[in-house]
Amino acid sequence: MKLLISLCLLGLCIAVVSSEHLSSTLGVSPADAALYKSNTPFTCKGNQKTIPHDYVNDDYCDCLDGSDEPGTSACANGKFYCINKSYKGEFISSSKVGDSICDCCDGSDEYNGKTQCRNTCAEKGALLKRAAEEERKRYEEGVRKRKENTERATRELKEKREELESLKSQLQTTTQEEAKLNEIKSKLQEVENEKRRLVEESLLEKRYENLPADAQNTENTEQTEQAQPSESENQGTQEQDEYVEPPVEETHQDIPEWSEDELAQISDAIQTEREEREKAVRSWEQTLDKKNELDRKVTSLEKILSQNFGPEGEFYHMYEKCYDYKTKEYTYSVCPFDRASQHSTSLGNWEKWETNNGVITAMIFSNGQQCWGGPKRSLKVELECGGDDTVTDLQEPGKCEYVAKMSTPAACNPKHLEVLKINEQSGHVHDELKHLI
Repeated sequence: MKLLISLCLLGLCIAVVSSEHLSSTLGVSPADAALYKSNTPFTCKGNQKTIPHDYVNDDYCDCLDGSDEPGTSACANGKFYCINKSYKGEFISSSKVGDSICDCCDGSDEYNGKTQCRNTCAEKGALLKRAAEEERKRYEEGVRKRKENTERATRELKEKREELESLKSQLQTTTQEEAKLNEIKSKLQEVENEKRRLVEESLLEKRYENLPADAQNTENTEQTEQAQPSESENQGTQEQDEYVEPPVEETHQDIPEWSEDELAQISDAIQTEREEREKAVRSWEQTLDKKNELDRKVTSLEKILSQNFGPEGEFYHMYEKCYDYKTKEYTYSVCPFDRASQHSTSLGNWEKWETNNGVITAMIFSNGQQCWGGPKRSLKVELECGGDDTVTDLQEPGKCEYVAKMSTPAACNPKHLEVLKINEQSGHVHDELKHLI
């Protein structure tokens, strides 16, 4: 210590000298070791203040950022570095130094000897190593399946693009063929109608020929009277010589009632035209069905190919699939590229991917069923690496705002696997595994 606590008793001052000065590198991380070189003035990290080297680890806080007391609890904001050989070095708050509680697995925070700490670093290191190995194996399995899925996606999406071009060409040809057949069908209908009209006129003439003479004269007189205009009509015509009387629509009374024999004659007479028309109709209907089926396939393929399946198509295998997560109360269903639900309640429709630095990290479903007294329901599905596509958790942290976790090979980044292998070989363990110990 800086000295010197003076005690004056009965007028006599006695100087009590502190214990031996601590090493200036105690509690210092390897990365900062150069800043604490012996016999050189120390510069505070935070404000560039320079103090004598002896002031480092003297149990008195000289720097505002506490950087001069890495090995004592003098500074409230200080940080003590545990070396933790065989495990993992880490910082703890300097307030924990010398508090009789073993915070570092190597016991270095209790160097004053008041508390005997058992070194547990080897045990924790073994657990961490095992956890790192398990994570590496999980990633290896996930990356292997991801590779299979992306290869399949590349192959099948290429086939679908080629199929789409072929179908579009067929659809264009079939559309032209359908229009042509429809025109032929219409013309044959006109031919059949004309033939029917001629046959019906012939039958009406035969009816007239078979009428008695007085009936024919009466009918002729009526027809003549109807054909010749009266004087008043002539006068009106002269006054309005530009006016044309609109045609009178035929009524059911104008349509003759044919006998069974006459109907048979009409049917026999137009049989050839009818058969040709019916044949054309069948061809047109078949072509129309083919056109509609081609149009349906084109629409379906265009929908698939418009989806974002990831940079390498790693999410393609999820298309038109749903993944369930069951609790005691509900069954949740997550359907990528489509919808999400809680039983029959909509949690939202597919909206987009969420990305971080270009990497897909989550699915977003929005605009679900309205929540009573709250927003419309929504769901965020956070993705993590796994060998299978499985929803592993689902919570409701906010009112009608749901968050799920899903493991999938699609989230297994091959580059991250290489980092895990290097760390495992070098003995460095990823920070994410610390919670497993």
